Amino acid sequence: MLQPHFTLRPCFNENVGPEGSHTIFPLGEGANTNRTAMKRTLILHLVGLLFWGIATRSQAQTTGGTEKAVAALEQQWLQSQKINNPDLLAPLLADKFVSKGSDGQVESKAESLARAKATKYDSAEYGDVKVTVFGDTAIATGGFSGKGTDAS
Repeated sequence: MLQPHFTLRPCFNENVGPEGSHTIFPLGEGANTNRTAMKRTLILHLVGLLFWGIATRSQAQTTGGTEKAVAALEQQWLQSQKINNPDLLAPLLADKFVSKGSDGQVESKAESLARAKATKYDSAEYGDVKVTVFGDTAIATGGFSGKGTDAS
């Protein structure tokens, strides 16, 4: 009589295969297979979490650099107003730049530069400037207060 290579015990793992066939593993053999699969899954999840953390940190560092760069450009704009030199402002504005003043009037880049040349500030300050980055777009918000004269 053939002897089974394992003995069934009260504790065992049973897998149901195709067409209802059953494969019975001794607890040790099936448990090791399950533990190995669980370890692999855990390791894959940990590696994925690690890469996600690295990517998030990298984006945060990039975003921080973008915020600083845009804030520096805002300071260059402010400097052009403080020293009454619109030539510092011209390279900051895109050709399709559009501005809307506090009076509601919309100006193109050329009109904005012409107004900047006609305006002479005695003082100019920004307040509470914040830069927010959304993907490849940065938005700077804040307040401006200035005293001076213009051509009108």
